[in-house]
Amino acid sequence: DMIKRIIKEISPLVMDSIAGVRRECSRAGCLFLLKMRDRYSHFERILPLVLCCLTDEIDEVRDEITKSWEAAGELYFEENQTELQNLNLFDDFLENYPMEKRPSVGCRALVRKSLQVLNSVLHEMEDWKEDVRLHSTKLLMQIVIHSEDHLSTKYYDINAVLCKTCQDADPAVAKQAL
Repeated sequence: DMIKRIIKEISPLVMDSIAGVRRECSRAGCLFLLKMRDRYSHFERILPLVLCCLTDEIDEVRDEITKSWEAAGELYFEENQTELQNLNLFDDFLENYPMEKRPSVGCRALVRKSLQVLNSVLHEMEDWKEDVRLHSTKLLMQIVIHSEDHLSTKYYDINAVLCKTCQDADPAVAKQAL
């Protein structure tokens, strides 16, 4: 499948040291989420391309991708409004929420629909390359924030890997895990 090949080729570039390369990878992921007709069958492959840049250290990259991500969430909500209204995904204000702004219902639903990606992320958090461990740990944070209580059955799997990652030899990885 052509889409799988494209995603496989650009996925490693999400960890590139050049912000413009990371931005282009995430732009491609956002375009897939917004424009591709068969996007529903590829969510678990597309989401890492986008979620990785939601915490990018460059403000312009982070802001641009966040706007596109929110648009993708709105589109998903519009297309699945009836189904999503039956789920417990309300946008209530939560006191002590860990982020400035809670992800929209559509964005949270997109991630929850694609939780198969979690096993790959946890596996990559134990990779031998520091940059892979760092970006996988950042990706885990986004998955947790977007999935909220839907990860309760995966708590032990996540906690075991996260505890190891908190003791990582690379201070940046350990700090991200904490």
